[in-house]
Amino acid sequence: MVAVMGSIYLGIATPTEAAAVGALVALFIALRMGMSAREALSCSTEAARTTSMIVVIVVAAMFLSQLVARTRLPFA
Repeated sequence: MVAVMGSIYLGIATPTEAAAVGALVALFIALRMGMSAREALSCSTEAARTTSMIVVIVVAAMFLSQLVARTRLPFA
């Protein structure tokens, strides 16, 4: 939290960049506390898989909303 808020308030990073700094600091802390590189890779893989599922859902919702709007279904 100190790394994220400090980098924002000091003007070193934007909020988006500060989020990346926070993730990197959290990874370093986890590795120092005994997390193995294999576990870190497994966590990263699972996070990427979950994120990709969410992105697919959002894209499908956008396509569906465009389809409904173009067919003028709400007015029928």
